[in-house]
Amino acid sequence: MGRGRRERVDLFVYGTLLREEVVRAITGRSFRRVSARLPGLERVSPRGSYPAAIPKRNGAVDGELLLSVDEDSLAALDRYEGEGHLYIRAAAVADCGGKPRPCQVYLPRNPLGPGATRVPAGYRQRTRA
Repeated sequence: MGRGRRERVDLFVYGTLLREEVVRAITGRSFRRVSARLPGLERVSPRGSYPAAIPKRNGAVDGELLLSVDEDSLAALDRYEGEGHLYIRAAAVADCGGKPRPCQVYLPRNPLGPGATRVPAGYRQRTRA
């Protein structure tokens, strides 16, 4: 990466971040969006909690990609999502109309219950710079 160049990523959203007004309130920005699907997961909304995508064989979660999200906006979204505590931001590959597209997604830190920290098969926890 060249000096002065800042990383941008596509971010798959499937819960409260589907709402444009929520993203704008958190980041102060709007992002172009495209429909997408993540395989191998199921969206659940536990009572009294936030939506989460958990592993499910042959499952898929429908959502949207926020395109070209800048580092400052990602940092704000990380704080909102409790990244590292409630959720982890993991690398994934979304299906956009039959075309694979690398992205990142917030997954629950403990999808299998207390003490579990496994990232679902086919996904990998992103590495910190």
